[in-house]
Formats: sequence, C-alpha cells, structure tokens
Amino acid sequence: MDSSRIPFEIHQRALRRTLPIYTKSLGDAMSLKARKSRHTASLHGWCPYQYRIDAILEHIRHSGVLPHAEDYHLILLHYAVWGNIQGSLDLLHALVVSGSSPTERTYELVLYSFVRKLALVRHWEHTKEDLLPLVEKEFLTLLKDMKDRDIRRTRLVNDHCVRIAGAVSPRQNFDSMIAAIYGIDVKQPDAVPPQLVKEFLAASKEGKSPNSEVETERKLPPASTAILNTLVRVLGTGPNRSLAAMVGAFESLTSPMPPLRPKREAYGYEDGVDDDEPHYVPPAPFLIRRAQPSRPNTQTYTYLIQNCLAMRNKTLAKHYLDQAINDERSQEQLIRARIRHIMHYVDGSVKITAESIARLRREVPRATVGVNAYMFKALYRYADEWGDSALIRWVTARELAVIQEKKQSVALLTALSEAMDLVDAGQSLESSTPRDGSTQQQQRDRYSTCM
Repeated sequence: MDSSRIPFEIHQRALRRTLPIYTKSLGDAMSLKARKSRHTASLHGWCPYQYRIDAILEHIRHSGVLPHAEDYHLILLHYAVWGNIQGSLDLLHALVVSGSSPTERTYELVLYSFVRKLALVRHWEHTKEDLLPLVEKEFLTLLKDMKDRDIRRTRLVNDHCVRIAGAVSPRQNFDSMIAAIYGIDVKQPDAVPPQLVKEFLAASKEGKSPNSEVETERKLPPASTAILNTLVRVLGTGPNRSLAAMVGAFESLTSPMPPLRPKREAYGYEDGVDDDEPHYVPPAPFLIRRAQPSRPNTQTYTYLIQNCLAMRNKTLAKHYLDQAINDERSQEQLIRARIRHIMHYVDGSVKITAESIARLRREVPRATVGVNAYMFKALYRYADEWGDSALIRWVTARELAVIQEKKQSVALLTALSEAMDLVDAGQSLESSTPRDGSTQQQQRDRYSTCM
C-alpha cells in the first residue's frame, strides 16, 4: 500500500507501539549489549530502534503531513535514554525546519540526552577525555539557542544544565551557575550568596515586596536530589576537591535552614564592641530560606563515603555509613507503619482484601535510601590499604547487622507479596495451599507478622 494513502493517525500509533516504555529503555541502556557505544568518543549513541524510527518518519514525510510536537518529544525521550546527543540535536533541527517552534519540554529532553550520555560514560576515563570537549561545545551552543529563542528555563532545564556543567565546565563557572540558579554559595553553603541578598534588598526598596512590621519570607528554589548528588560528586572529586565544601554543601542542603528569631530574642555580638556582653542586633528585613531541604538517596551516601575515603577521612566515612543505615531503618519503619494503617492491623490479625491491596500499591511510599555493597567495599579497600584492622572489625559488625535486618525485611515482604498474589487470583488465605508446605496457621501467622 502506498504510504501516502495511510492516515496520519496510523503512523502515530505505529510510532508509539514501536518504541518500548520508558522504564524498559532505561534498563536496556544500562545492559551489557549497550556498552559498545561507550568506548567511542562520539555524540552518537547506540539505539536499537533507530531503523524503525527512520522508517516511520520517512513514511510520514511521504504522506505530506508534518509530525506533531508530541511525536518529536516521544522520539527525543527515546534518544535521551540511550544518550544519543547527535540524534537529539538532529531531531531538534528537523523540528525547527518543519516550521514548528521548540518548547521548554523540547529542550528538557535534548538536555536530558546530554545527562544520560555523561552518565553512561562516567567510568570510561579514556572515552571521557575526548568526549567532554565535544559535549561542552554543543552544550554552550544549545544554551545560546535557548537564549535567542527566549525559552523559559524551567526547573528541570536548570537541573540538567547544572549536572552537565558539573562534568564539562570549569569549576569557577560551575560555582557561578549554582549560586545564580539555586542560591548555593559553595564557599559558604549555609549562607545566601551576596548577589541574591543585594537583589532582594533592591526589590524591597523599589516596593516590590510588602513593607510592614512582619518580616517578608523569601524562599529559594529547592535543590533536587540529582543536584545534591552532582554537588557532592563535583566538590569531592577532581583536582579542586574540598572535603569542607562537600560536607558543608551536603549538611546545609539536607537540613532545614534555621528560622528567623523574634526581635526579643535577636541578640548577638555587634562589630566594634569590645566587651563580651550581647547587644541587640535587629533582624534582617526578610527571611531567606529554601522551600524544602534536599533529600539524599543511596547514590548520595555512596558518593560521600567514597569521596571521604579518597581524601583520607575515615571518621566522616563511618559517620555517613551510620547515617545511611539509620535513614534506611527510618524509611522502613515508616513503610511498615503505613502498611499497618492500610491493612487495619488489630490484635495481631489482618484481613487482606482487594481494596486494601489497591491502597497498598497506591499509597505506600518507596524507600530512597538503601545500604549497598559499594559502601562496605569502599571501607574494606581503605582498611586493607592502610592495614586498619580496627576499621575492618567495625565495618564487619555493621555489615552483619545490616544483612540480618535485610533478611528479615525480605522474608516479611515476601510473605505479604504471596498474600497479595493469592487475593489477586481470587483465592482466600484459608483455602490456599502454602508454597513451602507450612500449615494454614503458620501461613496466617506469617502474614500477620508482616504487618
């Protein structure tokens, strides 16, 4: 059949059924088969469905109809997952040539391809040396194009720009970008950058903020977990690494800023006063703080432990391992409490229904911190390198405790999963046959213990 006679909706449906879902593409991009694209310093990325995309776009052109912006965005997302920078740039050019105007979402996806490419080649040093200049050149060109088109820089665009700048830009430019976008002064991360304070004061003098006895609260944009990881990685690696800057940035961003004290409590030490008596210090005309603190994840603690050990500070590495263990334990307790609330756990018994299962899948939060083998391996390597037997004993004790807790969690959640599968299959707990040969009473006790 002539492709020009096929309705455009059929082409759109074929395009969507051709490309896999986003999560499957992420898994495939990290597979062993995709590693061959990481050995070459090229902006192109290995894409297993490239021929399908090219064929469908060619048929659409023959039909005389231009693809919609959503069609381009779908392909851009697929290119971004595989780190295909050149494919994303070519598709952006095709979108502009077709007469369409790129939007914020278009540039978000193109920048995401830069982020993914840098993540895929992160551990290939010989590839990064030749690739980073190419990425930096195209990145600066793309930023200039955004400025010429007056594209608004969304939060996601800012996140991508900071992550790319952390890998390809000089440290001074990276620090300036962090200060301008998120109000993070790398040299003093617990304070607001001076340029932002001047901007706020100028806005207050011009009458752009309320002028009353009640202090005005100014909130800085929150730094996402990805930005927190980028800061920890950049400040803790490279020739200009700094342990104080890395730890200061992490602690100040993950902890809420202290609130402004009332006037009756606003006492301090004034400059030029010789005695040690506190004097009244008037508070600032407005309160500057972040909308919400950043939330660390498993990758954050892995970076912290590895960077602290690289800078020969095992004390801080041990501290952050303990903090990761405590965070994982706290999140697990919150998850179990939520499960108990949904399952109406009363007097040691539960009743699992289809409605409660639906609520479990919808309302139970996901854990963001999990202690993994990379954290322990980093400490073991450091202890072996320096012959620190005391550190080996300390890490071994922590590791055994974590393994025991994880075994218990796996057993309990596996029991709950089996119960949910039985209810989904339309069986009751009383009429089902246990998989492990246990009695019905033992099976019910296991489900109740899971709560």
